[in-house]
This record gives sequence, structure tokens and C-alpha cells, in this order.
Amino acid sequence: MNEKICPASGPGKLTKPEIERRAREIVASSGANSEEHFNRAVVGASLTFREQSKVWLRQATTRKRKPIRETSVPTIQSALDNWLLPDLGDLALADVDNAAVKVVIEKMYAAELAPKTIVNYVQIVKSVVSSACDPKNGEPIYQRKWNAEFMDMPEIKGQNQPCPSSAVVTTMIELAEGWEQMLYILLAALGGRISEVLAVEAKHFKNGFRTLGIEQQVNRFGEIVPYGKTDASTREVDLHPDIAACVAGYFGGKTGLLFTSDKGTPRHPRNVAKRQLKPRLSEAYAAIQSVEAEEVVLPKGMAFHAFRRYRNTWLRRQRAQDDILNYWMGHKPHTMTELYSKLKDDVQARLDEAERVGYGFTLPTEEPEVAPSVPKNQEGELEEVLA
Repeated sequence: MNEKICPASGPGKLTKPEIERRAREIVASSGANSEEHFNRAVVGASLTFREQSKVWLRQATTRKRKPIRETSVPTIQSALDNWLLPDLGDLALADVDNAAVKVVIEKMYAAELAPKTIVNYVQIVKSVVSSACDPKNGEPIYQRKWNAEFMDMPEIKGQNQPCPSSAVVTTMIELAEGWEQMLYILLAALGGRISEVLAVEAKHFKNGFRTLGIEQQVNRFGEIVPYGKTDASTREVDLHPDIAACVAGYFGGKTGLLFTSDKGTPRHPRNVAKRQLKPRLSEAYAAIQSVEAEEVVLPKGMAFHAFRRYRNTWLRRQRAQDDILNYWMGHKPHTMTELYSKLKDDVQARLDEAERVGYGFTLPTEEPEVAPSVPKNQEGELEEVLA
């Protein structure tokens, strides 16, 4: 671009060294020679969204601060491959802005993706763009101002969160048998995630089956991993004496993983939901409908997480101590009062509270059958899986 420096002749004309010095001052004040401008105009412009997404995903899984777990990578990569890279992959990172993302959002709307899913996928875009940083000072090359209104981002409200009643939980337990029955009892009495409960081993029970330590989970590949969904997931959950007696009667004397397949391997949450939960829910609601005067409809989308909502709702209805409730549910403390409280370390207080609040459903009247042991020829395979 042209910039006036001095008259070509007459008063005010500068010498050649003065003109060159003035030119350097103009260039410097414009920022055209700055490292930041270079990163934006040259380094950033040479990167595509596809290339930067690989860099971001690699950094996100190897960094020490809040790394993304390897088990989450396939889900993120699937979102990239199916929804983001087709439209954004070949764009220069400098061109990935509100207008470009708006096109992607419109396509996700047309495919009837859930609002929460759309928001999560757009967050991936934001993370990829912001991950392009100046290597010298770590500042993002692109200081994007994302405009939710312009992009027409969906609002997350009125999410489907079905919660079974005590009657539904009781009916499901009555209709089920064996390990399936014990699974529903533990889910409703613990408020644990299905991935956590399916990973329970006999060694995790303490205090005569009154306390269960949650230390691991079954991941999406059906493997036992030594961590939970969040840091707060690692905890101890205390059971009512009646629940403890029922669990001890079924699992007493068994070693290793409690809920295993015929081969001694962990049961996969998705398979259990398809083969046991969905048919049992339909059967339970049909049984209740047959004796109720009003129509009883199975809520759409009810899954294992509904047991977690049931337990949380029951605990609040019984006015359980907030600190103990949050600890049992594996919820992260947010206030300084919650952080300062050490009530979760008082085991006797937790046991007393578990007995006081109860569980809200009816246990089977018949003595539970004893859980089958893992076949001897499968013990080595089970130990290998757990290792």
C-alpha cells in the first residue's frame, strides 16, 4: 500500500536516509513486520482445519493438564470425520469463522441431531481453531469472537431426562432374576453409572458389604480401565443394611468380577441395555399399566442413567446430607463450603445416613440364588482382562 511520506520537491522534502527511516517507522507502526502478523498471515494461512485438528487431538491426549483420555478419541474422530471435516477440512484455518460453522450447524439441524450433540461438535471446532498458538508466547493466532446468534446455535433446554418411579424399579426387580436382578438393585441403591457397576469386583466391598468402592469402569470397548468418568467418580458408596444383606447373599464367596459373561469377561453396557434393560422396561411398564386406572407410558429414551436420577431424587426427597449425597453420586464440589467439609471421610456418619435415608423400592421376598462362579478354564482369561 502507498503511504505519503514527504513532498517530492520543494519545502518539506526529506533526504533519502530520512525517507528510508520514515518508511521503516510506518511499516513498524502498522505491525506488518511483527511476529504476530507473520504467524497470522503466513503460518496460520498455510494450515488447514484438517491439519490443525490432527495437531490439536495429538496435543490434547499428551498434555499433562486436563488431557483427553485415549478412550474418547474415537468419539471425537467420528465427529470430525462425519460432520466437521467434510465442510471445514480443506479450509484454511483463517477462514474457519462464524459463517463457515453456520453452514455445518444447518446441516446438523437438517439431520436432526440433538441440540447437545450440535453444541459438543461446535466446541470441537472452537478448540481446534484456538489451539493454533504463537509458539513464542502461547497466545492464539486467531482471537475468534464466536457469535451464537449469527450461527443459530441451538439452546440446550428441556432435555429428555426420564426417571423411573419406585413402583417401576420394584416391578423391574420382581420380573428379573439372577445377575440381572442384582444389577437393578445395585443401580437403584447406589446411583452409580452402568459402566461403574459392571466393573465391580468382590474386593471392592468393605464393612460387611455396607460400603462399595468405585475405582474402575467398563469402557466403550468392553475393557476394564482403572479410572472413572471424572476425578470425582473415584469414591465409596454406602449401602442400607437390607441392600448389603441381599448383595452378600448373592455375591458372598465369589471372587473377581461380579457381573461377567459366560466366558468370564466383563459384560458390555451396550449389550446389557439391548438384551436385558429395554425388554425389561417394556415388560415392567406393561405390568403396571395392567393394574393402573390411568395410562402409564414408557418414557422415550429411558436408559441405565435413569437409575442414577432415581437415586439422586430419592436422596433429596429424604433430605440426605448434601456433602454425603454429592460424594455418593460422584459429583464434583463447587463451593468452598463443600470443599472444606470432610464429612465424606467419616465412614460411620455415612453408614448411619445410608441406613436413615433408605432406598425407596421393595426387595425380592425370596432368598437370592448364589451367583455362579467363573468357570475354572476361564479364570486365567478373566485375570488377563482385568490386568
